[in-house]
Amino acid sequence: VLNTFRAACDRLDEYPALHFSATSLQFYAWVFQHDRVLFNRIRRFIRAGRWEVTGGWWVEGDTNLPSTSSLLMQAELAQEFARSRLGVTVDIAYMPDTFGHSAPLPSILRKTGFSSFVFCRPSRREKADLPGDLFWWQHGRDRVLAYRPKYFYGNPAECTHEQTLNKLNDPEFAPGK
Repeated sequence: VLNTFRAACDRLDEYPALHFSATSLQFYAWVFQHDRVLFNRIRRFIRAGRWEVTGGWWVEGDTNLPSTSSLLMQAELAQEFARSRLGVTVDIAYMPDTFGHSAPLPSILRKTGFSSFVFCRPSRREKADLPGDLFWWQHGRDRVLAYRPKYFYGNPAECTHEQTLNKLNDPEFAPGK
């Protein structure tokens, strides 16, 4: 983590148009604990809008098997660290490699401050019956805007860019809806 984040900062210094993002607040806690100079560099890039803290979880964990209370606690711990140490609130949950998601996940996400959810798995091959790559995922009265990227590791282009753009331009998916 230290080497990766140091290299990211070096590239951000070298290329002013470059932006970077990283998940898992645990990573930032390790940097805070072991290299305050690097941590302060990261904070400067965050304030400049060139480094985005993504994910909003302490680690990219399993959201299928753990209890609701453990997921709530993990997200709350991560959000508190993000606010107090990095000066940000993460409102887009990101779970790229979870093999399944429990039905109440939208409620858990809403309760911990997330409005949107980005996931890579299940891929279209693994679960073809989702309403698309961009959709409202609802549990009870809670809903989050869920998005499965077209391209991610090990995934051939299975959906069209036009499908995603059509959804983004649909008034049904407007922010605050």
